[in-house]
Parts: sequence; C-alpha cells; structure tokens
Amino acid sequence: MRQRSGLGRATLALALLAIVILAAPGSPVHAQLEPQVNVSVIPAEPGPITVGDLILVQVRIWHDPDIEPSIPPDPVALGVLDAAIPIVTSEPNPDGRTITTITYETRAFVPGLLTVPVPPVLLMIDGQRRTFAPPPASVDVRSVLPADPSGIAPRPLKPSEEIEGAAPALRPIVVPLVGVVIGFIVATMIRRRLRGRRLPLVAPALDPASAALDQLDALAASGVGEDGVAGFWDRVMGTVRLFLTDRYDVPAANLTSSELPHRLAAAGAEASVVQMVRNLLLEGDRIHYAGERLPVERAERYPGLAAAIIEQAARTLPAAGGTLAAAGESAG
Repeated sequence: MRQRSGLGRATLALALLAIVILAAPGSPVHAQLEPQVNVSVIPAEPGPITVGDLILVQVRIWHDPDIEPSIPPDPVALGVLDAAIPIVTSEPNPDGRTITTITYETRAFVPGLLTVPVPPVLLMIDGQRRTFAPPPASVDVRSVLPADPSGIAPRPLKPSEEIEGAAPALRPIVVPLVGVVIGFIVATMIRRRLRGRRLPLVAPALDPASAALDQLDALAASGVGEDGVAGFWDRVMGTVRLFLTDRYDVPAANLTSSELPHRLAAAGAEASVVQMVRNLLLEGDRIHYAGERLPVERAERYPGLAAAIIEQAARTLPAAGGTLAAAGESAG
C-alpha cells in the first residue's frame, strides 16, 4: 500500500514538473512566432508616381508584443531616392500580436523603374538582437515630359497686322508721356547746373548672387576659424540660405534640412540646385546631429560647393508654380 502511495506521489511530481516546464517562457507552448516583414512603396497621393512626387516606403512588421524593434534615428539611405528619417507607429492586431510600421517619406528625381534598397530591421528577441533584411522594393517613377518631344509644336506667331495695329492706339498716350519725362529730366539737369552742384556718383548695388559669391570668397580666404568645422559650415550655409531666400522667395533661414529641398523644388528651383543644397545640408547633419568630427580639409571645400549652388541658381530662372508645374506645362 505504501509502495503504491509513493508511486502516485512520484507520478504527481513528474506531472507538475512537466506542467512547469511547458508553461515556462521559451517552451513549445509559449514559443514566439517568427516576425513577419512586409515592404510596400506607395505614393502619398493617389495616382501614378512622377518625378519629384512624395513617396512613402513602408515596412510593416508583425511581431509578438514583447519584441522591441530597434530603429535608427539618423537619415537612412534609400538608393537613388532621397535619404529619409524613419517615422515609427505601432498598433495592436486582433490576433494578439503587434504591427509596427516604419515609414520613410522620400522623393525620386530620376524616372524609370527604380530599385529601392530597404534598410534592415533590428528586433530585440529574448534580449538578443536579430537582423531581418527585407528584399528590395521597386517603384515606377514616370517622367512629366512626353516620351517623344517631336510632338511638341510651338505656338504660332501672331499675324503682323495684329501687332502693327496696336501701335497707333498707343501713340496718343505714349508720345505726350515721353515728352513730359524728357522735360522733367532736362529741367532737373538745368537746376543742378545753375546751383553749381555736381551730381553724386552712386555706386551700383551688387546683385544677390555677386554679393554671396564675394562673401564665400572671404570665408574661403579666412579658412576654418577657432569655432572649428561646425562654425565654418554655419557661416557658409548662412550665406547660401540668405541667397536662396532672395532668389526663390522661401524662408530658407527657418527651414530644416529636410524641409528646405522640398520647398526649393516647389518654388521652381532646378533639380541640380536642389540636389546640391541637399548634399551641403547633409554635411551639417553629420556635424551637428551625428557628432562626426570631419577633417578641416573637407570643410575647406564647403565654399566651393556653396558657390556652385549660387552660380547654378543664378543662371536659371525659377519655374513658375514650381519645377513640376513648369514641366507639366511644357508637356501640355
């Protein structure tokens, strides 16, 4: 009888031990499901994606609630697309898991079927970091220009009789007005001569591009000062922002490094100007936010990069209604 009782107790102890083992974390009963990663590239607004449109690269991760995704805070390279800072949101799923969505807001300035390398996803699972490398995505970016430019026909010139017919109607107004202006100028010159005063010589004001280039020449000559590479970049970029404010009528001094290129593109800046501004802004992000110690030799090239921006922007007129609007009008 005692032997049977001892056997029963041993069986009960083994059963309890098995229950504890099965209920422990990591056991087959509570084994975590493998995270699932899905990548999609969609336009911010419905319709086909054209050059310069806002694109959303979304990485969705289905994972257990106790898994913590690790997201890099710095701008992430997306191949030929603009680098972007990830935006992370999480929401519970009806099956008990969590859906974490990583969104990269970017733009493409190159047409064609583009391959988008998706950054790897880092997940903390049971205290260990695991890397999931999603497959690259693709996006079809269409040009706003027609495939065959030969179909673009210039507007016909107005008949010569229409142009000549407008001149007689303006003569009664223009001729007296010109006479009044000439008379005023002659009278002013006579008064000044009678008073024995010489006309003051007024030095012509420099245009914004020339003034900015002179300022950059002075910065290049002075070199990196006591405030180091960061202060030198601030002075160079301050000169560029002041010029861009005057050139494109945008509040360049108050825009972030991610906002300024988009506002320039919307204001009609050429794509090459936007890209050069973006490159110079990324140098500032590396210095001020990533904390990189860039060599002085690299900083000495900043005035040359800034001068290239100003010279290119000064050679091209801003497109009315933005670069994309101007391209659309030419296509029509």
